[in-house]
Amino acid sequence: MIKFVTTAALTAFASPIAAFPLSCIFVSECMLGEACEETSFSASVSADGDAGGKLFLTTGAETLEGSNIQNEGPAHLFFVGKTAVHLITVDLAEDGQNDAAHYTVHMQGPMTISYSGTCQGDK
Repeated sequence: MIKFVTTAALTAFASPIAAFPLSCIFVSECMLGEACEETSFSASVSADGDAGGKLFLTTGAETLEGSNIQNEGPAHLFFVGKTAVHLITVDLAEDGQNDAAHYTVHMQGPMTISYSGTCQGDK
C-alpha cells in the first residue's frame, strides 16, 4: 500500500526537465558520523520517453528506476532500490552546464552517504 501511495504521489507531481541525460561527478563524500572526504564518484540519469517518463539512475554498482519532482527551482530525482532510497537534487543552470548537485543514499542501519558535485545535462 505504501509503495502504491508513494508511486501515485510521485506521478501526480512529476514534470519533465529538458536536461536529460545528466552526467554527474561528485567530488565530496560524507558518511554519517564521519568527516567528509574527497572522491571522484560518478553517476548518470537518463529518461525513457517510451516508458512513461521514467528515469534511470546508473552508478558503478547498479541501475535504479525513479521519478522526477520539479515544481519550480531545483529538480528532485527520487529512486528506490532493494536496500536504499536515493535522492539527487540538481539546481539546474539555464545553460545546463555544471549544475550544482547533491546525491544522498539512505540505507538500513541507519546509514547515510551524501555526495556533493555537479551535473551536466543536454539542453
